[in-house]
Amino acid sequence: MLGAPGCVSGPAAPYTEPSNYSGLSSQSRRSEGSYSESNLTEEEITSNGSIYLRTTPEQAFRATLEGLRAEGYDIAYARPQSATIVTRPRPLGTRIHGVVSGSVMSGVAVTYTIQLTVQLRPDGPNGMRVTATPSMFQDSTDISAENVWRYEGGDGLYQRWNALFRRIRQLV
Repeated sequence: MLGAPGCVSGPAAPYTEPSNYSGLSSQSRRSEGSYSESNLTEEEITSNGSIYLRTTPEQAFRATLEGLRAEGYDIAYARPQSATIVTRPRPLGTRIHGVVSGSVMSGVAVTYTIQLTVQLRPDGPNGMRVTATPSMFQDSTDISAENVWRYEGGDGLYQRWNALFRRIRQLV
C-alpha cells in the first residue's frame, strides 16, 4: 500500500504505522511475514461475511441493527422495507506519506475508513441470511477493489465479521 495513489513519492522516507491502524494490509507488516494483502472477493464475503439465522425477518433486522451499534458502528441508514443497513465510515487509521529533501520533510496524511453494507435475505422457510459487505476508503476514494484487505490478525476482517456475527446471534 505504500505506493498508493495520492501519496507523495520520492527518496525513501521513514514511515511509521500507527498502532491503531487495522483492517488494512500493511507493506511493513507483510515483510515480517505475519500479514498479507488481498483483494476482497464475492467468494470470501459469501464464505466468511455472512451468517444464517433461524428467525423472522423483523427479528433478524432488529438484531443486526443492534449488533452493529453494539460493535461501535454508527448507522447511516436502515431500511427494513429493503432489508438493508449501511453504516457510516468508521476510521481505521491514518498514514503519513512523506518525502525528505535535504533538511525539509513534506508529507500527506491519508485517512482510511471502513463502511459496511448489510443485506438481509430470506434463506429457507424459517431463516434469514445476513451478509456484511465492507467497503474501504482512502480519504473519500473507494479502494475496496484493490489489494488492501487484511484478513488475519488482531483486528483483521475475519475478526470484525466474527465479532459482529457473534453479537447478532446473541441478540436474536
